[in-house]
Amino acid sequence: MLSVLKTRGVIFKTVCSYDLMLTCYLVSNCGHSICGTCQSRQEDQSATRCPVCNTTLHCYNPNIALRNAARAQRCTCRFCQRQLVAEDVATHEQECGEIPLQCATCSEKITRKHIKDHVCPNELVNCSCGASVRRKEMERHQAQLCPCLSTSCPLACGLDLAR
Repeated sequence: MLSVLKTRGVIFKTVCSYDLMLTCYLVSNCGHSICGTCQSRQEDQSATRCPVCNTTLHCYNPNIALRNAARAQRCTCRFCQRQLVAEDVATHEQECGEIPLQCATCSEKITRKHIKDHVCPNELVNCSCGASVRRKEMERHQAQLCPCLSTSCPLACGLDLAR
């Protein structure tokens, strides 16, 4: 797929747009630019021809002009919609509070900024009897199973009995 990146009046024709804004910028011996991800994919498939012009490929070299142009591009964080310079995207995504995460225990999706406040229903908590019980089952445990709590006499005599 041929993509076009236009910046500061210069047009760069590239083999892909997969992650040109974020990674390695290469130019082939035929002059076509490609990102590091697609170049690695081509190597894995033992591809020896340019996907644009079918020229036999001998080498890739850094495309410094494309790298500088791509890094200067403005883009938007896909999670928080904040406007960024492309070269800051990777750093921003390490700390963006709107990135969705998933609780490892209950699989609930929570944004990064709310993960510390998440009360997981599947988290194991300790009862006063020493048993480890899932948070969502604690009420039932204490009402029906906990040996530390007393229960009313089934004969309604008013005594509290140990379980």
